[in-house]
Amino acid sequence: RPNMRISSQLSFAVWTELRFSKIVERTTTPANAPIILKTLNFPAKWTISYSEDGTVTSYSGRLVDTAGQATSVEVQVLVYTPTTDSTIVFTPSAYVGAHQNTVKYSLFIRGWIFSQTKTVLDIVSVLTFSAPVISVTSSTSQADKSTRFSLQTPTGRTTMSVPSFALIDGTVSNLPLPLFNQTSGQLTLTVPPFFDTLYYDPDVAIAAVVQPTDGVDGPD
Repeated sequence: RPNMRISSQLSFAVWTELRFSKIVERTTTPANAPIILKTLNFPAKWTISYSEDGTVTSYSGRLVDTAGQATSVEVQVLVYTPTTDSTIVFTPSAYVGAHQNTVKYSLFIRGWIFSQTKTVLDIVSVLTFSAPVISVTSSTSQADKSTRFSLQTPTGRTTMSVPSFALIDGTVSNLPLPLFNQTSGQLTLTVPPFFDTLYYDPDVAIAAVVQPTDGVDGPD
């Protein structure tokens, strides 16, 4: 099952929580002002907090509409902390790492009825940090199919690597580049239409680096 991974190499959390927010169906044109066709929200309080205690938490339910009523769209999230290092392989060229003492989650969606054939879904989550993010840079890697964000805070640097592929109707598929909004902390992952199910496979690894007072970065 595809999964998202969040980790910190420090004894304190530079990121403090990741909250599942909403899923938005939109058009892809015009590029500067796409039309939003439907917005469904995750149930309230679906939040991952920083933890290293190895607990397993599962969420299962249905997305809700803007009036707070449950819809037919099923969503499941399983959050856990691996006890050993391992690798999850989807194809010889598509895999993610499961590292000890990291927080991982898998996301499953079934039953979304698309309004049009050429729309996409934006899966929006919100990251909260222990200090304001003052700058963000990004780069892409074709080798591991990922986008790497470097987020600078007054007390340190956080790196976030987001591979851009998912299991869509059981097939590994490439995804558009993810987006991170520095002001709101929103991480947006975009997926194309699917007939039945989506296992979302970002492998989001968040690693923090202490920034000593002499301005030299500490060890990764």
